[in-house]
Amino acid sequence: MGVDMVYDDLLDNIAEQLSAAGHTELLEKIRNPEVCIHLALCREPYIQYMISGKKTIESRITKNKCMPYGKVEKGDLVILKQTSGPVLAVFSVAEVNSFDTRYSSLPEIRHTYQKQLYIHDDWWENKKDARYAALIGIREIAALQPIRLALEKNRQSWIILRERGEKPKVPLNIAEKAASFYPYAGIDQLQEAFKAGKLTVKELVLLYLNRIAKFDCGDNGLKAVLEINPDALFLAEALDRKLARGEQTGALFGIPVLIKDNINTSDRMHTRAGSFALKDNYAPADAAIVKKLREADAVLLGKANMTEFANFMTDGEMPDGYSACGGQVINPYVREKTPGGSSSGSAVAVAAGFCTAAIGTETCGSIVSPSGQNGIVGIKPTLGLVGRSGIIPISSTLDTAGPMARTVRDAAIVLDVISGEDPDDPATFLQPVTVCADAAAESSLTGLKIGIYRPGTTACQEMHRARFAFLCKKIRESGAILTDNLEFHEDFNVWHITKYEFKSAMNYYLSTCHADTNIRTLSDIIACHEAYPDIALRYGQRNLAEIEAHTGGNLTEAEYLHMLVRRDEVIQSFDALFAKYDIDIIMCETYNNTIAPFTGFPSLILPIGQREDKLPIDCYFMARRFQEKTLIKAAAAIEKLLGVTLRPVL
Repeated sequence: MGVDMVYDDLLDNIAEQLSAAGHTELLEKIRNPEVCIHLALCREPYIQYMISGKKTIESRITKNKCMPYGKVEKGDLVILKQTSGPVLAVFSVAEVNSFDTRYSSLPEIRHTYQKQLYIHDDWWENKKDARYAALIGIREIAALQPIRLALEKNRQSWIILRERGEKPKVPLNIAEKAASFYPYAGIDQLQEAFKAGKLTVKELVLLYLNRIAKFDCGDNGLKAVLEINPDALFLAEALDRKLARGEQTGALFGIPVLIKDNINTSDRMHTRAGSFALKDNYAPADAAIVKKLREADAVLLGKANMTEFANFMTDGEMPDGYSACGGQVINPYVREKTPGGSSSGSAVAVAAGFCTAAIGTETCGSIVSPSGQNGIVGIKPTLGLVGRSGIIPISSTLDTAGPMARTVRDAAIVLDVISGEDPDDPATFLQPVTVCADAAAESSLTGLKIGIYRPGTTACQEMHRARFAFLCKKIRESGAILTDNLEFHEDFNVWHITKYEFKSAMNYYLSTCHADTNIRTLSDIIACHEAYPDIALRYGQRNLAEIEAHTGGNLTEAEYLHMLVRRDEVIQSFDALFAKYDIDIIMCETYNNTIAPFTGFPSLILPIGQREDKLPIDCYFMARRFQEKTLIKAAAAIEKLLGVTLRPVL
């Protein structure tokens, strides 16, 4: 790899990070050939208060490892970046002066900056006063090989990524756009770009396909995407023409969305739930939520990989994210860690910038768990808010579908689209009408009453607990009213419902498939797996076999009927919990995968930080039935308060 190519890769990486923060104007500066770009690499950032109380950035220093004086000029961009981590700051140079420092043996360069263009996360409490910075030498050079190559001849920590007047190596085409703002842009930003003529829907689809090819395919790929819609580009072009004609556009106009592989699409894509037995299954009709996505002008980009049969095939033996059809989904932050499940591919695809949003499904934690593991926002709606017809089922009592996105607002926009009555799902008949996206703009915590629930079984790392404590402090300072240590007795098990409903629900679903399929019952699925054990039974099928052998499929078992009664009692007691403590929402250190799924109450998971091992830190919220608006309002306010933006290094 040549030095020029290394510099280009570094610029692309920087552009991706800045685009994720929404700095379109800064990306234009970076792509301007008349702007000279300097990069300061540091292993660890240190923030100190110096120079008459002004805030400065300083890094560890070693003699003769300082920036070469004289190469920085007025108007240049100076970028401070961790060697293998985030961009910390970007400044525009106003003037350059040398000056003496307390480090008598070291030269130092002082720059007065016109303005701070970008500061990472919440490192400086008051960003408006950050007008000066001392950028001095770095103790160690980066551990990454590409950066070693770039600095082979000059072991200084300060390098020039592009000289003044040097044209960008990559023209303004799909490849350029794929490396800049758009892969991590939000729905509002993308639609503004469409209307302004800066981007077409087809270009957006192509850039996502470019990223999928680069990071998802092959032996070392993330394996988040199971199938690409062969009609995606045609759909995108049709939407571009619709916009050109001035026609009215839908709420998700031009937005590429990945659909979990257990959701029916009546097109040229399969619907398999990751199962070898259903590898040839084409759905005869769209699922209710797919119809709504199409009506909203979304682009169905493809199907996302998932834990086979929504993690219901075995009893703990199958790892999250594995399916016979798609292989093992990989966590993009730490490859050896779980991606969560069962909506694994949906979560990883959103986190890795393969789509703008995705649809997941949940019976017991399958939206919130992978969302938390991959640093994105996941919403499990109230049972009955989103129609479920056309989804390969687990439980008619507990199943639901929900949005997964990088921001609360994006998730809320998608939720508004997929919500609504489904004529084939009686659970949706009594839902109230609500608009969730508007709640994401109401970013105040003042007066919000939040209960803190700490399940005794929660096993959080110390860093996770510390971040949660910090969050509670910030929320309280922002005017919320916190009630700690809620008491609620969890004495229920979703298995006593799902094991009885699965056979009935699955047999009905299979009866609606095309007539030429030979898989018509749960028994047929089991037999197909047994005929191809090397492919289909890598982790067994204990749950399927037990259900087939010990349940009748008619829902007449006494244990099941008693559990339905018990569930109603739990719903009433959970409603009473909100009234007893006079709270609007419940907040947990990490997701609790029992209460909200069992009761059908809505839940949301939000990234709030990152551990030392790079895994995201999440926080879990619950609200009363059909109170998604309250949930989204609180989460959006906390999202804004923390300013956390997580991006995996691919």
